[in-house]
Amino acid sequence: MGYTSYDFYRQKYFGESVSETEFPKWNERASDKLDFLTSGNIRKIGYAQLEEFAREQIQKAVCRLADEMQAIEKRTAEYDAGKVIKSHSAGSESISFEVGKNKLDAILTSQEKQNMYLLAAAEEYLQNVSPNLFYRGYE
Repeated sequence: MGYTSYDFYRQKYFGESVSETEFPKWNERASDKLDFLTSGNIRKIGYAQLEEFAREQIQKAVCRLADEMQAIEKRTAEYDAGKVIKSHSAGSESISFEVGKNKLDAILTSQEKQNMYLLAAAEEYLQNVSPNLFYRGYE
């Protein structure tokens, strides 16, 4: 089960990109991605045990990740469908693709780049949450 709800997404995060019918899918994916990015620290600590501020920041991070992950998927689908063709010639078959027009273009080719992009998006909300959810060391 994801960390947030559609009501939170609309009323506290003020999200508009993800529809109510698509939200369960993106909530789950974004929550899973946040667990990956935090090395499972939210689950290790226990979401319910965190302070209200921390839980709210986690929800905002999930909302942001849901928006960004949906945008990445849509942009990837546009590339896969050939919808970003800049020009096409029939004689001698020449196709050139439009690149660099979208902030997501630079990360589409690499899962590592996507993870770094999503990590930066999540850190905006979780930077000051105590305990530090991005801690990867030993205790």
